[in-house]
Amino acid sequence: MNRTVYDYQRGNFDALRSSLESENLSNLISAEGDIDHDWLIWKSTFLTIVADHIPTKRLRSRKYVPWLTEKISIKTSVNNVREYAENPRDIATLFNCYFVSIFSSDPINIVNQQSISETTDTLFNDIVLSQGTVRSVLRNLDNNKAHGPDEIPARLLTETAYQIAPSLCLLFNKSLKSGIVPREWKLANVVPIHKKGDKDHAENYRPISLLSLVSKVLERCVFISIKEHAFSQINSCQHGFISGKSCVTQLIEVLDTIGSQ
Repeated sequence: MNRTVYDYQRGNFDALRSSLESENLSNLISAEGDIDHDWLIWKSTFLTIVADHIPTKRLRSRKYVPWLTEKISIKTSVNNVREYAENPRDIATLFNCYFVSIFSSDPINIVNQQSISETTDTLFNDIVLSQGTVRSVLRNLDNNKAHGPDEIPARLLTETAYQIAPSLCLLFNKSLKSGIVPREWKLANVVPIHKKGDKDHAENYRPISLLSLVSKVLERCVFISIKEHAFSQINSCQHGFISGKSCVTQLIEVLDTIGSQ
């Protein structure tokens, strides 16, 4: 199987960063316009600039993934309820039919907020992200993570974090303010991962959804904001499930309190 990947060793990241700074992607994010349009223009511009400085190459995959045996890869076949698939497209269709059959689309009952008793007078206002937070999350992305349908790898995001953080911050805040996320961020590349049993049967696989990494950056930024607010409401005596605290820190505090009496 052949696939196209970026050839980072032959790429010029300094020139890429310089071009992104000159382009000023923040100008592509409108104040009130359609967020899908803003995202698609941003992505197209970003990838066009990337193509000018980072070449691509064709790879022929020879290393089999752990859940794909050499026998299956040669036969390219999967059996499921007496259906037999012999080529990659038919195999993908078979997996898709099986995953759809086990997916439940029933609406989730959301608890009425009025029925939840208030335990604090502190309100959590609208989230407004900072460029620093967005930049930090971008720089800490795992470069080994697979990208989603937008085809923007983590390496490109981490290498250009300082240049793209301002524009993405504008896009993220616009999304949070409007309550709308770009449609492409709701799409995913679904990859079947073998669980157990016969590897020739589709029902022995589970689907893994690979989302846009840019959407994952927004998710992480929102999590950081919620975490900071929630932890600010927790009593300082709470040591369980708190970052930087443990049973040891609790015992030290207790002993210190006893010793000071």
